[in-house]
Amino acid sequence: MKFTCQMCGECCRRYTITVTKSDAHRIARFTGLNPSKFLTVVRPHESVSDTYFDTPKIGFGDEDDNVLALKEKDEACMFRKGDKCTIYRARPLICRPFPFNYSLKGGRSIEFTVNEEARSFCKGLGVGSTEFDFKELSRTVHVMEKERTSFRKEIKKWNAKVTNGRTAKPRIIDLIKFLMPSIKLDD
Repeated sequence: MKFTCQMCGECCRRYTITVTKSDAHRIARFTGLNPSKFLTVVRPHESVSDTYFDTPKIGFGDEDDNVLALKEKDEACMFRKGDKCTIYRARPLICRPFPFNYSLKGGRSIEFTVNEEARSFCKGLGVGSTEFDFKELSRTVHVMEKERTSFRKEIKKWNAKVTNGRTAKPRIIDLIKFLMPSIKLDD
């Protein structure tokens, strides 16, 4: 399979870009932005909610199926400028396997398939002079799974805190402070 990302940003427009705590740290370091400027908590639209089945769900008051995501501007990821991703080198790990889906096959084995929806819009599919390097992508997926597991544990603690009423009216700033206590935030 040949694939070379064209950085067209089409996937940034079509999907809610979820992040982990580690993604937020990487993006903050790369951009110099305070996480409160680019993070939000959203409920993915029900038409695509099944694509977020393994994303940790965040309790926020009466709602419990939100995800931590990058803010949007003009119905796309806020880091999409024109047709380019301005944080490509520090983009969230969830972005990196796209346009491929993956499934873990026990141990360290990963099977990749092309995302069927991406076939209709991804300009990088079939582009390039050599076969795509799935070995490198496999390493990224393993890092992503470790980060997601760690993030899931932290969100479980947050959800318990919210459920037990220790955070009466949670705000995004409260979640960021909980996840990233070493970062100074503007309330």
